[in-house]
Amino acid sequence: MNRLSPEEVISRAEKGRSLEKADLEKIDLSGRELPGARLKEAVLTKSHLRRTNLSRAELQGAILIAADLSLSDLTGADLRRAKLSGADLSKADLSRADLRDADLSGVTLCGADLSGADLSGADLSGTDLDQVNLLGVNLSGAKLDRTRFKD
Repeated sequence: MNRLSPEEVISRAEKGRSLEKADLEKIDLSGRELPGARLKEAVLTKSHLRRTNLSRAELQGAILIAADLSLSDLTGADLRRAKLSGADLSKADLSRADLRDADLSGVTLCGADLSGADLSGADLSGTDLDQVNLLGVNLSGAKLDRTRFKD
């Protein structure tokens, strides 16, 4: 798929069209409304998604390495097997998100809401979970090497 402009991404998402495997590296979609967007295996490395509504988005296997997702709404998003290492998820709402087997190594989660999220099998190595809402989170089988929890 050719590189898409932010306007083309918004148009496709609003029409319910798939953006599966789209190359969206370094795209700026900050503050946009993309609820339910179909972004399976999309490449969003170093993308700017600050304050973006991605609630219920399909992001299975998406590559979001070093992306800025701070203050974004990812409520109920499907992020199974997504690669988020080094991403900024500060104050993001990930409540009820499916993050099974996701790579969250070294992500910034300060002030994030992970309540009710499924992080089973996820890699949280080197992640600071201080000041993160972990109420009802499933961490079974998660990799927690060098992970810092609330004191």
